[in-house]
Amino acid sequence: MGKASRRKEYGRSQSKISHALAALLTAEVPEGSPLDEYRAALEFIVLAWNVSLLKGDERADALHQLAVTREGDDAAVQREALDQIGDQIDSLIARKQAMFPHDKRIVLAAEVQFRGRDQLHVTGVASASPVKLDAVP
Repeated sequence: MGKASRRKEYGRSQSKISHALAALLTAEVPEGSPLDEYRAALEFIVLAWNVSLLKGDERADALHQLAVTREGDDAAVQREALDQIGDQIDSLIARKQAMFPHDKRIVLAAEVQFRGRDQLHVTGVASASPVKLDAVP
């Protein structure tokens, strides 16, 4: 399948990833919040989006690795962080699945900024088509 064919096949059925991320972000962050809060929430949304594409054991492993990366070698601190992060990620995954159940693209990058005084602008880059995660090195 050529590049143009893939664009036709996937381009019509899915909107821009930035629209999906903006919808999740506005549902997550109260209007009028500072930009740093939007940025932090967007990082978790992207993480949850991509983790939602993993199967059960892979999902648990990814969350454990996140806790290790964020909290270092202390097992008790890792467990506490995993509990906190896990609840937030689970909530975001549920919202993503409810709003965009068929979107299996991997989010590669995302950014949020204010345009003007308070207009939120989200940009994002995602895989052009659903990617098999076990094929990624």
